[in-house]
Amino acid sequence: MLVNTLFLRMKTDLLFDRAPYHIRQSIGEAFADQAIDEYINGDKRSEFTYPRLQFKVLQGDPCIIAIGEDAVEAMREIVPDLEELEINGIIYKIVEKEIVDDEVAIGPSKTFINYQFITPWIGLNEENFLQFKYYYKQERTAFINRLVVQNLRFLSQEFGIQAGDRINIKSRIRFLTNQSLTSSPTGGFVGDFKINYNIPDYISIGNMIAKGFGAIKRVEV
Repeated sequence: MLVNTLFLRMKTDLLFDRAPYHIRQSIGEAFADQAIDEYINGDKRSEFTYPRLQFKVLQGDPCIIAIGEDAVEAMREIVPDLEELEINGIIYKIVEKEIVDDEVAIGPSKTFINYQFITPWIGLNEENFLQFKYYYKQERTAFINRLVVQNLRFLSQEFGIQAGDRINIKSRIRFLTNQSLTSSPTGGFVGDFKINYNIPDYISIGNMIAKGFGAIKRVEV
């Protein structure tokens, strides 16, 4: 299946040391009367279980990705007028925009594709975190792999894709404890994996997507 995505990466004049929710708040305030606000404060935010508009901070740059035709169109409307982000009285002027507006594949693939988590993946909830703590290394690897596949099955369901039973994965994913990743009580994961599934660059899976976690990018090996 093909899906429309629009990825916007912004360079600012000041060091951007803010969180993804600050970007969302700034965009919502600046464009409160436009279609984009439906995905931030309106009905579109609750209409979809999987968020169609996602905010992230990647390598110090504020970023937004829209997924699906309607969300992409809402982003196209604001991009020409987006000149700054105002956060808590501080104005971050946008000095450069990188825009990738494309139709990309999502769903099962005939070949394995390599991906990397570019922000920590919050794959555990409080319930399975207790299970995970007592697993041996091999058990942990198998459990992590199952969770990634479950996340992608959920993504398939959200977009009406038949995923089938043959999603296979090999991973090199490392656990970050909740002491080293204090923003998540269940910790998180970093690393890479290969899987027979097409995932659009920069979208997130797992928990705490609204906070910018779980972003994925295809990598060459």
